[in-house]
Amino acid sequence: MVKRYSVSVSDELANKIDKWKKSINVSQVFQEAMERVIADKEGYTSRLTDYDDSIESIVERLRREKSLEDQTYYNQGKEVGFEWARKASYREIQMAISKKAEVDKNRDKSSGLKKGSLKIGPFKEIISKILQDTAEWQTIQWKFKSESGLLPAEAIQWLRGWLDGVDTLWIQVADKI
Repeated sequence: MVKRYSVSVSDELANKIDKWKKSINVSQVFQEAMERVIADKEGYTSRLTDYDDSIESIVERLRREKSLEDQTYYNQGKEVGFEWARKASYREIQMAISKKAEVDKNRDKSSGLKKGSLKIGPFKEIISKILQDTAEWQTIQWKFKSESGLLPAEAIQWLRGWLDGVDTLWIQVADKI
C-alpha cells in the first residue's frame, strides 16, 4: 500500500525541481530523505536506552542543576541586597520594599513567579539607580537585558534574593524606628 503526502517547497526550489524532474525521481528522493531523518531520530531514542538513561532521569538531573543555579543567583542577590540596605536611606529602603510587594504579588507556588510576569523597566530603573556607582551593578546588569521586555529567569532569581536581602535587614530594624 502507498500513502500520498503533499510537500510544499519554495518557488526557487520548485523551479529547480521542474528543471531536473526528468532525471530525478522526486518521490524517491523524498522517501530516502525521510528515511535518513527518521533513522537519525530513532538512533537518538535508542541511544537513551543503550546508555541506560531515560528521559525522566535526564529531566530530573537538569531540574536539579537549574535549581542550584537559581539558588546561586538568589543568594548573590540576597547578599548584595542586605549589604546595600545597611547603607541605604529610609526612602530607598521603602522604595525597595514596595517593589518586593509587587514581586510577592506575582509569585507562583511551583516556580516562584508567574512566567513573564515581571517587566524589566521598573526593576532595572530602581536597581540601576541604587547600584549605579557600585561594582555590584557592573557585575549584574547583564542579567537585566532582554529583548522581550520581561525579566530573564536569572534576573528574577537575583532580584528576589536582592529584595529578600533588603527585607531581612528591614525586619530587624523596622520596629525600632
